[in-house]
Amino acid sequence: MTTERLSKLRFMIFLISGCVLASYGLLALLWNTPRPFWVWLPTVAGISGAAILWLTAIKSGRKVAGATFDELYALEWSRAVRFSYWFA
Repeated sequence: MTTERLSKLRFMIFLISGCVLASYGLLALLWNTPRPFWVWLPTVAGISGAAILWLTAIKSGRKVAGATFDELYALEWSRAVRFSYWFA
């Protein structure tokens, strides 16, 4: 597996997990109930996404995983700093 494929997979896992969490929160607000659907679904989405990402990183090798996560860490850190500036 290449660094590009691993980074795309990481993006998709974060996107799917984030959509599950956001839909849970949005439906809780819209329907005015603390449990709009199964309570365990956001937990399962996060844990399964982490497991898939972890196993894929192990399968791709230390060199590819290290390069992917180092590059994306710097990218995500700068994005987080930009968002925190505007939200603060």
